[in-house]
Amino acid sequence: MKWKDFFPNNDLKEPPYFDGRVVCYPNINTIRDYLAWRQVDCHINNQYNTCFWALVKSGKTEKEAHQALKGTSSKDKNKLLLQQFQVNYNDEPAMFRKGSTVYRDKVKTDDCGNPIKRTREAITVSNFDLIGPEFWENHQYILGEASDYLCLGGKEKYGYEYVKKFDNIHRLPYSNWTIVRISACQFDQFSLIHSFDKPNDETALRLMNACASLMMEQFPDIIFGYGFDNEYSFVFQEKTELYQRDERLIISSCSSCFTSFYMMKWKEYFPSKELVQPPHFQVEVSCYPEPRIVCDYLSRRQSEWPQQKSIHYMLLDVGEIWRRRKQS
Repeated sequence: MKWKDFFPNNDLKEPPYFDGRVVCYPNINTIRDYLAWRQVDCHINNQYNTCFWALVKSGKTEKEAHQALKGTSSKDKNKLLLQQFQVNYNDEPAMFRKGSTVYRDKVKTDDCGNPIKRTREAITVSNFDLIGPEFWENHQYILGEASDYLCLGGKEKYGYEYVKKFDNIHRLPYSNWTIVRISACQFDQFSLIHSFDKPNDETALRLMNACASLMMEQFPDIIFGYGFDNEYSFVFQEKTELYQRDERLIISSCSSCFTSFYMMKWKEYFPSKELVQPPHFQVEVSCYPEPRIVCDYLSRRQSEWPQQKSIHYMLLDVGEIWRRRKQS
């Protein structure tokens, strides 16, 4: 939806998709250390990439550039950039070096700078140092006060990596057939906004089928898919090692990928309709030990919903007819 706002002259040739994970931390200190760890990682990666591409642009091969940077410290990289390319790394945009922060900031003045009686919150994007105490002291309403927090500004990356131990990975059981069921959220509202035919919109169904075909291309371990209306179920082969069977990564990547395909293909199937709002798809993962149970699952999906849906919209139509008759 936002691509054309930022890249008006570039077509989105391939859909992006993102994986994600949920991690729970026991206290504010650990959350701050997690964020500091991510910011340190941002700095390390960006500094390396800045040096790497400067070397490549100067004529070195990618292999030679990697070799030249092997074993170098942060200080060495700063020196290389300054001496060979006259680049002061600290002058690079803060967004490159520190990453970005997005949060709800308390607004105390209006657009003209006049104070307002009731503070309101506005979503703000900035580039702050999260490792030191200053940002958190000035924005205590985000995480609350943590007076016992130890600010170790000089801590190396490994000093923050203890937060990894809270990452509780749930792997799907082996010797099981995995079914990923993708279904749209609040699809009644989405279909109303985009004027889909009821009970079935043939074009919308063909769009879903196109997305399912692309899913099978993207994930070769999918051996079968079945869908109707606003959902699709994908059967992964029994021995799939997709994301080492990490349930969270499978859920997030499949949801993200299907959503991207849907938005990419929209204009192909609805050339005269603008995509007013992005679709949202949720994912459920189930594991079945036998092919027979997989067949039973698919049979149930095929039998239970379409008939109910048709009856539902028939009743709505009958109700609408009676309502109009009473009004006339």
